[in-house]
Amino acid sequence: MNDFTRKMLGRSIWGLLFAGLLIIIVWSLLTHFLPSGWWITLINVLGFLLTTVIIGLGTWQTLKLVISSGIAFLIAVVVWAAMVIGLRTLILVLLGD
Repeated sequence: MNDFTRKMLGRSIWGLLFAGLLIIIVWSLLTHFLPSGWWITLINVLGFLLTTVIIGLGTWQTLKLVISSGIAFLIAVVVWAAMVIGLRTLILVLLGD
């Protein structure tokens, strides 16, 4: 793999993680500050789907270019779980939920 390909893969993974981070922050803030109602369910479903597509599938598809698909899938699941479960929980705890 040449240097250009390695740099572009690294940038794409960091871009996916940054986009996922923004979605998780917005998702956490919306669920914290909006009152309870049907829109909270809609926000949770949309947040789950967006993070799954951007963080999970995006990371998996990018990593598949360099490593085998099974290992790339496991890494993508771990990254998704760490960001969605770990980071979102941390943000909500810091907000007082």
